[in-house]
Amino acid sequence: MRPTLICHMMSTVDGRLLTERWSDPFDGTPKERLYEPYFALRRELSCNASIIGRVTMQRDFAEVGEFTAADPTPEADPQPFVGASTAACEHTYIVLDSTGRCRYADGRVEGCGVIAVLGRRVAAEYLRFLREKGISYLFAGEDGRDIGAALETLRERFGYRLLLLEGGGTVNGSFLEAGLIDGFSLLLYPGIDGAGGRPAIVEYVGPNALPAAGQSLELTEVRPLEHGLVWLRYRVHR
Repeated sequence: MRPTLICHMMSTVDGRLLTERWSDPFDGTPKERLYEPYFALRRELSCNASIIGRVTMQRDFAEVGEFTAADPTPEADPQPFVGASTAACEHTYIVLDSTGRCRYADGRVEGCGVIAVLGRRVAAEYLRFLREKGISYLFAGEDGRDIGAALETLRERFGYRLLLLEGGGTVNGSFLEAGLIDGFSLLLYPGIDGAGGRPAIVEYVGPNALPAAGQSLELTEVRPLEHGLVWLRYRVHR
């Protein structure tokens, strides 16, 4: 059994994610103020853990640069590790880092705990690094791409019954194609990017030409907020 998974994202009306490209609010409110409700809604969803991708972690939270193991040899039989970094913290980031590249100064990032989702072939040296920092980790198959198995471990070993998916678009796309998203929570920003080829909410990359096939959305809530923001919630039916 796996946790329920809600994709919680904020985007422009054209579905784009790069905030620095968004047009400004019509009423002169600083753009940054409109980001605040996103985190308030996260709390309203009563979920204290989010799945994000390695790129997001490295860009926004982790230490600069990538971890490089002097010895790439993996452990013979690596097992999940429950560290102290997630204890008594308000929120935890579950980081999809299949090859073990994120560097951390300590066990938390901006006060939030960290759980690394790795491939079983990751270097033993990286696992030791995480243990020394008190950072939890688990495995998503040999190559770190078995996200279904990772979700099951997050339920069985870490006790999560509800998780938020806050990826970049490619991370969200991989979960969509695997049929693992149970709902969408979309905060719609009253602005536009307008350019083609920019990162969007869902961007599946792979051989499946119809990654959303067999999945339908039921609108369950529409809530207008201040400054033209709108919160949309959908249930996924398969």
